[in-house]
Amino acid sequence: MPALVALCPATQADESVVRGPLTAVDAAARTVTVRPATGAAVTLAVGTGARVEVGGKPAGLDQLKKGQRVRATYVPRDGRNEVVALRPAVATDEQLGREIRQALAAAKSYTFAQKDKYAAELRDAADDVDDRIDQLEAEAKDAGAEAKAKVQARIADLRKRRGVITDRLSKVQSATGDAWEDVKAGAGAALSDLEKALNELGKN
Repeated sequence: MPALVALCPATQADESVVRGPLTAVDAAARTVTVRPATGAAVTLAVGTGARVEVGGKPAGLDQLKKGQRVRATYVPRDGRNEVVALRPAVATDEQLGREIRQALAAAKSYTFAQKDKYAAELRDAADDVDDRIDQLEAEAKDAGAEAKAKVQARIADLRKRRGVITDRLSKVQSATGDAWEDVKAGAGAALSDLEKALNELGKN
């Protein structure tokens, strides 16, 4: 089979995201199949232009395992779904906290000229929260009544915090130079509050 060509640039409006466990990984055909929590499984073509990461580093399909939970961003093209980016999904509060800390550290020095980069950091943070929510929803399905209530409370809290991050993202995207520092501080505060909440969970 011919190698898949590198992806052409796609707008964010074209992109879709699927989360769930891998049900198939075919390194030879350069395809993976993801089963989301709802709906049918999605088979994705992984071209040479796709960003595949494991542990924050570029990775090959041979480093992905069946059953592993992933987050894949893809675009429909020529009758197939082509991967833009694929990485293991955030599965624990510890992992989510680590991603948020990295986002905070990266964003501190961003200037107004770098607001698109800051927006990307916030978008990634929101996606990380969605990953964790997806994992918790999967856990809730098999939990007893008492445990399920606790998990559902966690999900509600994370959804609320994700909403704040999304609101801050919108403000960052529309910010003017004069308001930049205040807008950046507000977004940073939303991330910091989430990090503190995750730290408290880790202590309990």
